Amino acid sequence: MKFVTSNLVVAGFIALIFIFYGLVALRRKAKLRSLAIELGGTFLDKGLFAPGKITGNDFSLDVHCVGMGRYRRYRTTLKVSAPQAPSTYLLKTSFFENYPDWKHVKVLGTASERAFITTITFPRYLELSPDQREILLAWLGRASVDFMEVYQTLKKNRIKEITLSEASVTTTFKGIVFNVDLLRGPLNALRRLSH
Repeated sequence: MKFVTSNLVVAGFIALIFIFYGLVALRRKAKLRSLAIELGGTFLDKGLFAPGKITGNDFSLDVHCVGMGRYRRYRTTLKVSAPQAPSTYLLKTSFFENYPDWKHVKVLGTASERAFITTITFPRYLELSPDQREILLAWLGRASVDFMEVYQTLKKNRIKEITLSEASVTTTFKGIVFNVDLLRGPLNALRRLSH
């Protein structure tokens, strides 16, 4: 009888943990649904325990998990579509402070390293060539943007870098961002850069 009672207590305790986690997941999804409405987007459910994604006309907000076990953390990625973006660039926020500050921008390329008797090629962010600088300046110059205003918006929201790829302008926040006011500034700044 004692054995059965102790097993029921353990099973009940484990069930409470799952119920608590389920309630936390449901609350997170409810917050993301209301955030989607405020941003003018649609909430996409990604399953019972995955947070979900918000999509709009020209943006997406994806909440995803990085790491495993006790090192598991959430990240919120804000992506704005940028048709005809030239290539994959990594732009630090300081690039816009003294626009253009070439110390704070890199381009995705490949690098080769010699390893014993072979050469290994791998993707890596590299310094820009003069042609790549010209292409980036032409693409950024097509939109009438006040780059100091973009810099101040990014700095105010503690955004350290944005990624410009062939289809989007992206930035990532630590944790899950539910605050619409925290997202509106960066969303508008990325929209100004992408259009």
